[in-house]
Order: sequence, then C-alpha cells, then structure tokens
Amino acid sequence: MMMSRYTSRRRRSIIRLLLFLGAFCLQHQAAYAEGGTGEEETIKVLVGFKHMREEVKYIEEEDQKVRVAGNSTIKKSKIKYQFKNTNAVAMEVTRAEYEEMQKDSRFSYIEEDFEVKLASFDPPINEEEQLLRRTQQVIREVQSYAIPMTQSDQFIPTPPGDAANCMVYTCIVDSGVYINHQDIPYDRGDGYTTGRSFGSAVNNLWYRPVNTNHGTNVAGIMFATPNNNAGMVGAIPNPPRTSRICLKVAKVFPDGSDSTSISTVVEAVEWCASEANGRPMIINLSLATPTQTSTERRIYERIYNDNVLLVAAAGNGGDSELAYPASHDSVISVASVNSSRRKSSFSQFNDKVELSAPGSGVHVTDASETGISVSSGTSYACPYVAAIAARIWAVNPRCSNRDIRDALQASTRPLGNFVPNDEYGYGLVQAKAAYDYLVNQIGCGVPTGQPSPSPTKIPSASPSQRPSHVPSQSPSNMPSSVPSIVPSQIPSTVPSIEPSQIPSAVPSLSPTEAPTIDCLGQLEECTAQSDCCKGFSCLRISDNSYACRKETEELFNTKPRLAALDGGTCRGGFAGNCPIS
Repeated sequence: MMMSRYTSRRRRSIIRLLLFLGAFCLQHQAAYAEGGTGEEETIKVLVGFKHMREEVKYIEEEDQKVRVAGNSTIKKSKIKYQFKNTNAVAMEVTRAEYEEMQKDSRFSYIEEDFEVKLASFDPPINEEEQLLRRTQQVIREVQSYAIPMTQSDQFIPTPPGDAANCMVYTCIVDSGVYINHQDIPYDRGDGYTTGRSFGSAVNNLWYRPVNTNHGTNVAGIMFATPNNNAGMVGAIPNPPRTSRICLKVAKVFPDGSDSTSISTVVEAVEWCASEANGRPMIINLSLATPTQTSTERRIYERIYNDNVLLVAAAGNGGDSELAYPASHDSVISVASVNSSRRKSSFSQFNDKVELSAPGSGVHVTDASETGISVSSGTSYACPYVAAIAARIWAVNPRCSNRDIRDALQASTRPLGNFVPNDEYGYGLVQAKAAYDYLVNQIGCGVPTGQPSPSPTKIPSASPSQRPSHVPSQSPSNMPSSVPSIVPSQIPSTVPSIEPSQIPSAVPSLSPTEAPTIDCLGQLEECTAQSDCCKGFSCLRISDNSYACRKETEELFNTKPRLAALDGGTCRGGFAGNCPIS
C-alpha cells in the first residue's frame, strides 16, 4: 500500500513537469520556427525628436512599459542612452519596431548607430624585427623624431600657482589606459586622474585594459615621462604637478576589440565635457567611421560652443573619403606625416584636413609595465596636436578654444605647394611657434599677471570672447550682442528682438504680432521665427535644418578656408546671425 501511494505521487510529479515543459515549448515554438534562437533581430538606431517635450513624454512611455513588464526578461528598455546636448536618444529596436517608428510624427529623424573603429595602421612587421625594436627601446630612453619635428622639445612656460589645481583637462576617448605603466605619470587617486567605461566596455576596467594597447599608445605620445632612463619621451615633458594638465580616460572599446558604436563615443564625449568643471577641455578622438550622423554633428557643435576643443584622426584609408568625427567643422582633423615631413601613404586627404603631425613609425607606450613599441596611424598624429594644444592652453586658460585653434593654424610649418591644402591642411603643428603666436598675436596666452609684450598685428580668425577696451577704427560688419550706450545714427536693417525702452517718434508701419504662447527653446527645431521663445532666433544649422538658438550664441565658423553652409540664408530675417565663410 505504501509503495502504491509513493508511485502515485511520483507519477503526478512527472505529469506536472511534462505539462510545464509542454507549455514552455508552445510559448516559444513560433520564435524558434522563425529564427532558431527565440530572439528577434535588433538594430541600433539614433532617434531625434522634433521637440524636447515629445522626447520627455516618449521616454516616460517607454519606462512605463518596462515597469509594467516587471522582472520579465522578455521586455527590456529599448532606450540605451538619452543624449544631453540634443533632443535625441540611442535605441535598440526590432526590425518591425523600426518600420513602425518611421511613421511616428514625433521623430525628426531616425538614423543607424554606425560602427566606429580605431584609427591605427600597423603594416606587417616580422617577429624578429619587432623583437629587435623592443629590445633596443627598453635598454634606454628613446626620443621619437616627432618630438623635435613638432618643437615639443622647446621651452614653453609652465603655469604658475597651486600645483593641486588643474588648469586644463585632457580626455582620451579610446580603449583605456594602462595606468601602471612606468612612463605614464598619472595614477588613480592622485587627484589628477579619473576615468570611466562606456557601452559594451562598461564591465572592463578603464585603467587596466586587456589585449588592447591603443589607448595606452595615445597616452604615451602625450604624457610619457622624460629623463627617467627608460621608455620614451612624450609631447608634454612635465608631470601633472608642474604642467597642471589633468587626465580623464573614457574607455569605449571593449577589451580585445577595435570596434564600438557612434552612440557610445558620443556618450563618452558628453561625459568628458561635463568633467571640465568650468576649465578648458581637450578631447582626443583617435578613431574614425566613414559615416556621419545628425546626432553626432549637433552634439559636437554644441560641445565646441561650450569651449571644448575636439581633436580627431583624419583616417587611414589613404584616399580622399571623409572620416568622422574628424570631418565635422567643430572638430580639428589631423593628418599624418612621416619622418621626411611627407604625407603618410595611409593618411586620408580632403578639404577637411586642418593640421598635420607625425604618425608614421612613431614610438608609443604599450600595455606592459616597461614596454614601448613603434606604430603608425593618424591615431598617433592626433595626440601630438592634442598635447600641444594642452600645453599652450594651460599657460593661460583665459584663452578660448577658438584662440587655441587659431594659434595652431597660424603657427604651422607649411607643407605642400599652397596652404591650406588637402594633404596637410595648414601644415605641420609647431608647439613653440603656437605658444608665441598666442602671446604675441592673439594676446590671451600670457601667463597671469604679465602684460602682453606687443599689440596684436594679425586679426583673429574668430571674434574675441571679451569686449575690447580700445574703440575700433572702422565700423563692424557684424551686429553687436551688447546694446550700444549711445544711440546709433544709422537705422538698423534687422528688427529688434527686445522691445525698445524709448518711445518711437515715428508710428509703426505694421501691426504688432501677437506674442507666441507655445514656443520652442534651445536646440529645438523650428520652421519660422515665430516658433521660437523670446530670446531665441530660428537659425539655419545645417543644409536642411533650423533650430532655435540664443541670439548671443555664435554660430561656429571654425574652418575659415571652407565654404559656408550652402545658400547662406537664415530663416526669420536674422541675416546677421548667418554663418560666414
């Protein structure tokens, strides 16, 4: 009798298990029949919203769907990141969801979140030659030909004041930096160094990359300690306590991989910019993709207008194709030259190239505690420009990013038959000449407390960030963002934004327009001036895009040798705010 009851209970347990397995199989039968994995194919996209309020509402709706799903592994948030500097999000959606989103009127655009690759180029080297190189380099400290070629060995003053204060921040967006390398003068917890991992690299350590040297290569070019009888010499010869240049590391490439996404890179760039704490920031981007996105362009423009200098590799295709982010107007595109000051065979050439620096066969630190090696790529030309910019900016952080950019352009060693050109841009970057130009011509680069040795002789390519105390000898061609103390004797051709405090002596020729009630704010897309809130103008920001912008905010015109946006006509009658060539 006891045996029969036990047998009966065992049979019931087996039946319940079979029923459960049957239900599970029925639930997933359709998915397995279609794809064999039970998971739908997903694609990564960047989605722009027409208005900020619609973005906020959409995100709330998606969050609510996830909350309703609870702990279900079937329902996960499609939104991977909400960008801070434009009305857009990064999403991962199914093909069906993507097709449905194309019909949603709330979106201004939907574009693919393209792959980004590291911009290094290493031609094959046999193992014996590589071993010989490494053995020779570890015996004693070496100085790459790039150091004297870029004047990085010449004297530039270091900033005065408290050594604990960072005058300039640099941010390396890359594969992480092996912070324990004996030639890298930074360390966690030293007050000068912080970092973070992003995207698919989020679970990797930013300070101890595995199976990847690239970010450590870049850091060595910029910061490798001189006079320590080991390793190599970097473009910044002083440790952070003296140079006052602090380091941020943004790891966007996972360990062992040379690939990431545009959204991950842009998320890291936004983080870098937010870490500046009101100080100058230089972001090094030794990476490239052949495809641009509206999301990336808008965010880099916004960050550049917030006094951040962006420096990127021109690309290693050896052709005239554009690579991004380097080819955005808000980014300095850096090409590569060899030890003979000739264009590197792999370096891309086009009208977006702005500066050149050594990138063929340069010494780099690798991810071991003593190792250095020789590598090539526009990836390695890029950090020479970033390091030189950091050195001259740290001397006086009152300079703007436009001042630094102007000084770098104007002080190059010209290369090629005419300047600028597609192969070299304005020419080979020169550290000491750039510092001298900043001091003697622009006038903002003098250490605090010292007067400028001479007045500016050459006009700046961009407007001054501070009002002049000396009256101009000729009238300005651009409207002032500050009202005049004395009334103008010449009537304005542009209507006033603010109401006049003085009654007009002449009656108005047209009735006053009714005030806008539902208005658009900063960065929101517009179709007419009446769409924008008080204090904003509807301005053209790309070929087919207009957005509300602050009236005093300067539209970037960062490459004066390039043509302005096609057409050159601003919406809403505000021609004075149009970008110029």
